[in-house]
Amino acid sequence: MRNLVLAFACLAILAATPARADTAADERTVETLIREQIAAFGKDDGERAFTYAAPDIQKRFGDPVSFMAMVRKSYAAVYRPKSLNFLQPSWPAGQGEGVVLQGVEITDSSGGFWVATYQVERQTDGEWRIVGCALRRLAGMAT
Repeated sequence: MRNLVLAFACLAILAATPARADTAADERTVETLIREQIAAFGKDDGERAFTYAAPDIQKRFGDPVSFMAMVRKSYAAVYRPKSLNFLQPSWPAGQGEGVVLQGVEITDSSGGFWVATYQVERQTDGEWRIVGCALRRLAGMAT
C-alpha cells in the first residue's frame, strides 16, 4: 500500500510539473537562427541580419545600417568567423521555456579563439529572437 501511495504521489508531481516544449526542436531552431544571422553578416545583408534580433534590439539601433555598424565594430569575430562550433545550449533556471543560452566557439579570420554566448528568447508571437551576445576572447591561436 505504501508503494502504491508513493507511486501516485510521484505521478501527481509529474502531472503538476509543466513539460518543456520540444526542447530538441527549440534548440535546433535557436542554432539555425544564429547560423542564419551569421550568414547574413557574411553577405553584408543587414536587412536580413536585423530580422533575427529581438524587438528591443531593433528599437535600440533603429535600423539595419546602425545595427550592422555596431556588429562590424564590436563583434568582428561574429561578423566574419572562420569557423563555428556550437556548444550544448542551456536553459537558465527560473526562465521557463522562453530563454536559451547558446554558446558558440569561434575562430576568427586571424586565427583567434572566442566564445560567443547568445541569449535567445521566445517572443510573444512564438518566434525565437536574439536578445544579446556576450563575446569573450580565449587564449591561443589556431594553427
